[in-house]
Amino acid sequence: MPKKHVFISYCRDNENEVAKLRDDLIAAGEPVWWDKDILGGRDWDLEIRKAMRDSYAVVLCLSKESEDRATCGIFPEARDAIAAYRKCKPGSVFLIPVRMSDCEIPLFKIDDVQMLDDLQYIDLFPSSKYTEGLKRLVESLQKAPERPSSMPPARIPSTITDKDIAVHDWFSPQWPVMDPAVFGRDEELAMLDDVWKAGKKNIVVLVAAGGVGKTALVNRWKNYHMQPANWRGAERIFGWSFYSQGAGEERQASADQFIDKALRWFGDPDLANTTAAAYDKGHRLAELVRQRKTLLLLDGAEPLQEPHGSQTAHEGKVKDPGLAGLLRGLANHNNGLCVVSTRIAIEDLKPYTAEGGSVVSEDLDNLTPEAGGKYLHSLGVGGWHAGLCVVSAEYGNHALSLTLLGRLIAKRYGGDIRRRDEISAITRGKKGRHARHVMAFYEKCFEGTPELDILNLLGLFDRPVEAGALDALRAEPPIEGLTQRICGLDDEDWAEALETLRDARLLSAPDAQATLDCHPLVREHFGEELRSKNEPAWKAGHKRLYEYYKALPEKDLPDTDEEMAPLFQAVIHGCRAGHHQEVYDEVYKRRIRRGDEFYNTRKLGAFGAELSALAGFFDPPWRRPVDALSEAAQALVLAMAAYCLRALGRLAEAVDPMRAGLKACIALKELGNAARQAGSLSEVLLALGKVADAVDYAGRGVRYTDDSGGALLRMAARTYLADALHQAGRVLDAKEHFIEAETLQRERQPEYPLLYSVQGFQFCDIFLEQGNYEEARRRGREFLKWRVLSDSLIDIAMEHLTLACAAMQAALLDGGGTIPAAEPGDATPFDTAVKDLRKAAYQDYLTCGLLARAEWYRRVCDFAHARRDLEEAWEIAFRCGMRLWLCAIHIETCRLLLALIEGGEGFETRDLALDNVLRLADFPDTVSEPVAAARAHLERAGEMVNEMGYHRRDAEILLESAHLCIHEDNHEQARKHLDAATAKIKEQGQHRWDHDIKTLEAQLQ
Repeated sequence: MPKKHVFISYCRDNENEVAKLRDDLIAAGEPVWWDKDILGGRDWDLEIRKAMRDSYAVVLCLSKESEDRATCGIFPEARDAIAAYRKCKPGSVFLIPVRMSDCEIPLFKIDDVQMLDDLQYIDLFPSSKYTEGLKRLVESLQKAPERPSSMPPARIPSTITDKDIAVHDWFSPQWPVMDPAVFGRDEELAMLDDVWKAGKKNIVVLVAAGGVGKTALVNRWKNYHMQPANWRGAERIFGWSFYSQGAGEERQASADQFIDKALRWFGDPDLANTTAAAYDKGHRLAELVRQRKTLLLLDGAEPLQEPHGSQTAHEGKVKDPGLAGLLRGLANHNNGLCVVSTRIAIEDLKPYTAEGGSVVSEDLDNLTPEAGGKYLHSLGVGGWHAGLCVVSAEYGNHALSLTLLGRLIAKRYGGDIRRRDEISAITRGKKGRHARHVMAFYEKCFEGTPELDILNLLGLFDRPVEAGALDALRAEPPIEGLTQRICGLDDEDWAEALETLRDARLLSAPDAQATLDCHPLVREHFGEELRSKNEPAWKAGHKRLYEYYKALPEKDLPDTDEEMAPLFQAVIHGCRAGHHQEVYDEVYKRRIRRGDEFYNTRKLGAFGAELSALAGFFDPPWRRPVDALSEAAQALVLAMAAYCLRALGRLAEAVDPMRAGLKACIALKELGNAARQAGSLSEVLLALGKVADAVDYAGRGVRYTDDSGGALLRMAARTYLADALHQAGRVLDAKEHFIEAETLQRERQPEYPLLYSVQGFQFCDIFLEQGNYEEARRRGREFLKWRVLSDSLIDIAMEHLTLACAAMQAALLDGGGTIPAAEPGDATPFDTAVKDLRKAAYQDYLTCGLLARAEWYRRVCDFAHARRDLEEAWEIAFRCGMRLWLCAIHIETCRLLLALIEGGEGFETRDLALDNVLRLADFPDTVSEPVAAARAHLERAGEMVNEMGYHRRDAEILLESAHLCIHEDNHEQARKHLDAATAKIKEQGQHRWDHDIKTLEAQLQ
C-alpha cells in the first residue's frame, strides 16, 4: 500500500504547539495526519491504525506535559502510537522523537525501531532552535525510504518569519457546525469586514432571538471572509460556544470552564489553577487577549446573562463575573476584535455603545421576504420567486423556521411549496412559533421510527452529546418509550437515521469530536415534548445519564476542575431524574464538597460550576429547595447557594436563599446556625444599602446567640451589629457593641485579647473616625505580631489595611492636613493590603482597600492613580450592586475633582477627570465642567445617604457641600453647611474631620 503522510503523535496538553508544527510541515510540503483529522462518528482505534499504516514516518512530540503524564517514560498517546507502529511492516515506518519543551527524553527500549541515521531526537526547544530543528526534521523526513517518490521535494525553510508562522487558532469542540448558505446578510457581513479593517472598535455584539441566524452569520464571516485570507492579519483566533454550557436563558450556566481553558491557551496556566476571584481572572484574560491582534468569537452568551423580565438585576446584565471581567477589559482596550452573539443585549456594554464608543451592538432582524425566498429555493423548494417570498413572510422570515420548512417540503413533497398547508392541518392548535410547528410535524412523521427516539434523546441534554453518553443511553436494557428503536440498532441503520435528521436540518453536521448536536431550539422543543408526554421515560433517561457521569471520573475524589466536571453533570441529570437526596449524599456532599472540606469552592474556586449544580436542588432557584431533600440538606444547599452567589458578586440574588436558610435553621431550632445566617444576611444587606434591615437582622443574630450560648458566636454577632450601627451613623452605640465583643474575645482567647481580622479593622475604623490613630496603629501592630503562615489572606490583608489607614491619618494630623509627596514609583502604605485583598477575592473588602488608597493618592496629588483606583472600585461596586460603596465612591470622586481644580497644575483637568469617572457614573452629557461634575456626584451621594439611611456619611456630605459652595462663591451657604457639619461631628465624635473643618474655616475668612 502506498504511503501517504507523516503521522504526528502528541500529548493533548501540547495541542497548540503541535498545531503550529503541523502547519509548518505542511507549508514545507510534507503531508501530515493527526487525530484532529478523524471525522465524527468514526471508530477511533481503527482510524489510528489505518493512519499509521499509511504513514512513512511518525513524529513523536515530547514535552514537559508528556513527561509529567508519563508511565515508564512514555505518555499514553505515545504508547498508543507505538502499539500501532509495531503492527506495521518492519522498517516501513520511521519513529522520530522531537522535543517541544524543556523535558527529559525518555529512553526508548523498542527493539524493532529503526532511527534515521544516528538521529536520537530533534530539538525544537527553545524557540531560538525552532528554525534549525524544523529544517533538520524536514531533511530527515525526506530520507524516509517509503516516502513516495512521486511526492515533490520538500521545501526546506531557511528562516521562519512572522509571515511564515501559521496563525494560532483554537475552537471549542462544541463550536456549532452550520450550513454554509447565508442569505440576506450582506450588510452585516460588510459591517464585520469594515470593523475588522478599521481596527477602531473593540467588541461587536450581535443580538437576535433564537433561530434568527446569529451563529450562521458568524460562521459565514469566519469561514468565507477571514479564514481564506489567512485571517486577515489576526495573530490568534479563539472561539467558544456557551451553548455547550446549556442553552436556556434560565440555566445556571457558568463561564468557569471557558475562562480556565482560555487562560491556559493564552498563556497564564498559573492563574487558572488558583482560587482568584472570577472577575479578576476574566480581567487578566482580557490583558492576555489584547497583547496580540486576536479574533475572539463567543457564541451564545445569553445563558450567562440576566434573562428577560429579570427581577433581581438589569435585563441582559452579565451575571457571570468572569465573562463580565473579560468583556469590560476588552471594551476599554483591545488590539483585535471580540464578536459576541446573544439573544439579549449586553447591559454591561451599553456605556460603550454611544457614538464614537468602542462597542458595536447590532440587532439582527429576521430575513427580508426577498432573502427568505432565495433561501427556500436553495433548500430545494420549487415555485416562482414571488410565491416563495410570500411563504417566507408567512413563516415570519425566521431563518430556523425556513430551514426546517424548506428541507421538509423538498424531501417529503418533492419541493412542492403548495403542500405546506398539510403541515398546518396536522399541527393545528399547537402553541409556539413557526419553527415549533414544523418540528411538531416531524414528530408526527417520525412516529415509531429511530429518528424520533434520537430527537427525544437530544432533548435530555442542554449541550452537545458526546459519544460516551450516547452509548450509555443506547445500552441494554432499552428505556421504554425512549430507546427501544435505537438500542441494538446496527451501525448502518444508525448512520442512516442520523443522515435523515441531518438532511432535515434537525441535526447538525458531524464534527471531529463525534458529538451529536442540533440547534438549541430543537433540543428545547423535543425535551419539553418528551417530559410532557412521557415523564417516566424522561426521568429514566436522566437516571441513565446520572449513572454514566458519576462513574466517568477515574478518581473517586477528583482533584482538578476538569476531573470534577462529570460530577456536576451527574448532579444535574440525577436531580432531573428525581433522585435528589441520593445525588446530594453520594455525589454533591461526598465527592464534590467532600463534607466540611468544601473542596470545590475553597480549593478550586469553582463557584460558578458549584452554583450550576446546586440549581438542581431548587425549584425555582434560589428561593425554595425541592421537598425531596431532608430538612438538613435543604438548609445546607440554601447556605451554599447564598455563599456562591455572594462570592460571585451576585449579592441581590443571595438575599432570598439567606432568608430561607435563616428560616430553615430556626425551624430546626439550630440557633447557632441561625445566628450565622442572620449575621451574613446583615453584611449583604448592608453592602446593598439596606442599612435599617441590616441593623434588624444583626440584632436578631445577637438574640439568637444569647439563647444558644457560645462565646465565639456571641462575639461575631455583636460585631455584625456594631458595624451596621456604625454605617447607620450611630457611632457611639457601635463602639459599645465592639467593646462587648472584645470582652468575649478576651474570655475565649486570652492570648489574643483584641478583635482582629475583619472585625479588628471595623473596630479600628471607629478609633480612626474619632481621630485616635495611635490606638488603631497600636492594635494593627499587635495583630501582625500574632500572625502565622497558615492564617488566611483576608486576616493579614485587613490588618495591613488598618495600619495603612492609621499611617494616613497620622500624616494628616501631624502634618497639618497634608501628606508629604511620595517619590515616583514608591509604594504606598496601602499596596500590600490591596495586593492581598485581590488574592483573597473578597470583592467588598477589596473595594474598601481601593477607596482608601484612592484617598491617599488624592492627598499626595497623584491624581491619575487616584482615578484608576476609583474606577476599579466603581466597576466592582456597580457590578455587585454594592450601593453603600457606590455612595462612598461618589463622595471621594467629588473630592478628587475639587482637588484637581485646586492643585492640578500641569494636568489636563477635563481629560484626566471626566472621561471615565463620569461615564461610569452615568451622568448626562451636559455635566462636563469640573465643579458641576463634583456637584452632580455629591448630590447623587446625598440622595443615596437619605434613601439608604447611611448616616455615617452625613458630616462628609455637609463638609463637601461647604467646599463646593466656596468654589461657587456662595460663602453664606458654605457657612451654613460648615456649621451643620461641625455640630454633627461633635455629636458623633467624628474628629477625623477636624483638620478639614479648619481648612474650610480658613477659606471662609
